Amino acid sequence: MNRRELFPILAAAAQHQHHKPAAVLTDSYQLKALSSEQNQILSQLADVIIPADTRSPGAAEARVSQYFDLLAEHVAPLKKAFLEGLEDFNTLAQSRFEVPLAKLTRAQMTTLLEVVSQHEGNPTNGAESFFELLKFHTVEGYRLSHVGQTQWLGYQPHPPGLYPDLTLD
Repeated sequence: MNRRELFPILAAAAQHQHHKPAAVLTDSYQLKALSSEQNQILSQLADVIIPADTRSPGAAEARVSQYFDLLAEHVAPLKKAFLEGLEDFNTLAQSRFEVPLAKLTRAQMTTLLEVVSQHEGNPTNGAESFFELLKFHTVEGYRLSHVGQTQWLGYQPHPPGLYPDLTLD
């Protein structure tokens, strides 16, 4: 049997599948691992890393912070790294701007990210290490988002009915 014969068989089998994965609806997403404040801060930081431009929306509109929450829910070391990184960023924000991280303006967040990115590739402290983690997962979350797929990467979803729908019950 060659792959051209196998694909129609797999597609037909998938149509009769009883256990289909649930779709993640971003509009009604409920945070599972991060607090609202942590989510908001991560959303703002991610949006500084990937801001909106004429071609596509930024990381905030792509809801990259929901990706962070999903990671934190399922990968305990990442949750710990996110929480400790936010603490490190908060300490840096308070020492540099005399306000907590949650109250920084976008310009101050941009400055904070510029400071922690100076040793990218060779971090010297927790905030610099967190920046590398934050940047990597911001890009990954954006790339995997619907906005990232369709507007940034230009992927055009297939027409309805072309393939069996495996995401909805």
